[in-house]
Amino acid sequence: MTLKRFSEKMLLDGLDAYAAHADELAVPRDEEFSFPKTIGNSHGVAALRWMLEHQGELGLTPLDVAVLAGAKDEQESRAWLSEEREMPEAAVKKLGLFLGIYKGLVEITPAQSKQVAFEWFQRATDLFTEFRPLSIRDYLLQNPSEEALEAVNRSVKGLAR
Repeated sequence: MTLKRFSEKMLLDGLDAYAAHADELAVPRDEEFSFPKTIGNSHGVAALRWMLEHQGELGLTPLDVAVLAGAKDEQESRAWLSEEREMPEAAVKKLGLFLGIYKGLVEITPAQSKQVAFEWFQRATDLFTEFRPLSIRDYLLQNPSEEALEAVNRSVKGLAR
């Protein structure tokens, strides 16, 4: 049996810079690109963890974070974090809305500054007349409902367009 040696030229014959892609050589399996069908407990825990890690920059206390998430107290939010208790869907949704507000604030700040987004969250600005004279932070702490989070989210996203 003779061994046929391939030259580099033979291997690359018929390929160019646009046709030599890995996706043409291997077809990914469906599960490699599947997204979760629903947003669940792990997503809520990650969002809650992010809020607690950034509570100082947001001007929030651990109790404020718990209230905004829909927990009755800090103990309940700690139980969610440790996954001792399942986070309710409503809390996961509220946390998602909160992260959407933060992301929208980053998008509308000059140079997409995270620091300015944190400041705009804490201070009343002329950008959000519907919350005047309150900051977004104070408005949400006075009314930590899902409807209030949705209203703020719409307002922020409206400016991002």
